[in-house]
Amino acid sequence: MSGIFRVFYNGFAAMAIGPFFFAPMVLAVMAGVITLLAGCAVLTRRVSPQFDRWPWLVMLLVLASARLGFVIRHWDSFLTEPWRIFYFWQGGFDIGWAIAAAVVSLVLLQGLRRERLAGRCLAWWPR
Repeated sequence: MSGIFRVFYNGFAAMAIGPFFFAPMVLAVMAGVITLLAGCAVLTRRVSPQFDRWPWLVMLLVLASARLGFVIRHWDSFLTEPWRIFYFWQGGFDIGWAIAAAVVSLVLLQGLRRERLAGRCLAWWPR
């Protein structure tokens, strides 16, 4: 393979951007994070300042749960060296857990917003 993609001796494909090599899944995650943060920056300026905080919370929950899913799937490997659980830079994320965490966190954050709105409405309700 020529061009920006390289295939290494073990069959691992990576994309070269300058001196850095990225796996296709890592590039997809980076593109998703950049899109999320850019979209929320636009929404913060145009709609409401509430969009400033929640993308960071969702992103942290998604990354932590994706790593947790990978660790659970490969528990026998991490059992011998448990400190490797925190080696995020070595890769190892489960996309299924990431998607599930994104959906759950967005549903929970939407529910919290409705609760606050309901609390404000009840606070102003004439007695």
